[in-house]
Amino acid sequence: MNKLGRKVDGVVHAAGIKYANQSSIDPQTFYEINLIGSINVAMAARNSRKKIIVFSSSCAIYGNPVNNPAVEKSPKNPISPYGRSKLMAETIFEDFADAYGLRYVALRFFNVIGASEFGSYDKSEFNLFPNVCRSICNSSTFEIFGANLQTPDGSCVRDYVDVNDVSRAHLIVIEKLIQELNIGREYNLGIGKGISILEIISQFEKQLSTKVLIAHQGLRKGDPLEIFADASLAGKDLNWRPEIDLASSVQSQYRLFRENINSKDF
Repeated sequence: MNKLGRKVDGVVHAAGIKYANQSSIDPQTFYEINLIGSINVAMAARNSRKKIIVFSSSCAIYGNPVNNPAVEKSPKNPISPYGRSKLMAETIFEDFADAYGLRYVALRFFNVIGASEFGSYDKSEFNLFPNVCRSICNSSTFEIFGANLQTPDGSCVRDYVDVNDVSRAHLIVIEKLIQELNIGREYNLGIGKGISILEIISQFEKQLSTKVLIAHQGLRKGDPLEIFADASLAGKDLNWRPEIDLASSVQSQYRLFRENINSKDF
């Protein structure tokens, strides 16, 4: 990135390692990749033509919000090294912006789902959607972490936003920064509604006309009970709103997962 220098307008920083529970087991790896990597990206962005950086951040910086939905000014209290690494990276970019004129925007994703229109899809062994797909394809039991929690149906509640909507938000921000339009530094990206794990499973069962076998395990360290977004600021400043519904995300994820069932990623 440093070699590119002023040949580019800036950097979209979407690299990193993601998994809250695993970060509590191996924090060193998460800080090496997410924090040191972000410092390197900040230096590269500083050398770019327009000093732009668009950062793929995370709702993990909020931890367990005192109030839902979480807004951009909600207290930042991450409960995992992963969340802390994202918050530290935001702090680095903010300091670079104040000191060196870096023009930065942090897009705080909530749970990203679905498959892109270009054929990429979530393969992670740690994420909800691909693991539900694996359970369906293998007729195996799906483990739900957390039962009888202080949530409407006892399972964790999240905000699920499609990857194509998230990608579109990046493009909007990049265009506005290149045009030197005045926008904020932080935006939540979510649908603004909390959906439980059990509701997600029910949606898979409905869309695919199948039954998911489930087993309950204890809540994992670093997992908040309930968090969903207030993304109205992105609507106001960026004219961005989620367009893809949950059913479409379920269908796109499962279709590509099934098509690649024999690949090494399965």
